[in-house]
Parts: sequence; structure tokens; C-alpha cells
Amino acid sequence: MIGATRPTSPKVLATIYDHPKWISRYSVKKVVALSPYSPLSLALRLLAFMSLEDLEQVRTSPELHGVVQQQAVRIIEQKHHLSFRRRERPLSPDTGPCGEETGQPMQ
Repeated sequence: MIGATRPTSPKVLATIYDHPKWISRYSVKKVVALSPYSPLSLALRLLAFMSLEDLEQVRTSPELHGVVQQQAVRIIEQKHHLSFRRRERPLSPDTGPCGEETGQPMQ
């Protein structure tokens, strides 16, 4: 709640980020990353943990720093590229239905 309050101090957001109990929760990561008051370095680090839907929110948020929005675009593109490559990769006889190695030929 404190992190979502606006305006909030960058020091408060940094304190939340530094606390292992709080920053381990996705909802807290999202609040800190989506806050226009977050220190730039924290927001950028947290983008790597965000879902595509939340990255789209970052990308389109006029409140956020342009560098944060640009990094969100890069991560979205990377995630789409990886997803495309997974769908494109043919399954070998030694892989399961999700592409994982089974060690056994398919029957």
C-alpha cells in the first residue's frame, strides 16, 4: 500500500525493494516498477520479472520515464522472439509434448 501511494518517496520504494520479504512478491515488484517515483535503476531491474501484460502497461504509461518504456519494449520483443522460436522448433523423437528432454524415444 505504501509503495502504491502517490506521490511517494524514491527512498521508500528503495527500502521496499531492499526488503527480501516484500520484493519477493510479484505484486510488490509491479507496484515499484510502475511507480513514476521509483529510482530508474530499480524500475529497470524489475522489468525482467514482469508479465507481458504488465510490460505493455509500462510501455504505454505516459507517467513512466522513457528509458523504462524503451526497456519494456525490448523485453516484450525478446519474449515474443523466444515464444516464436519455441513454436517454430520441431520436436525430436526424444522430447516430450512441451519440448523437454525425456531420454526415451516417443512411441
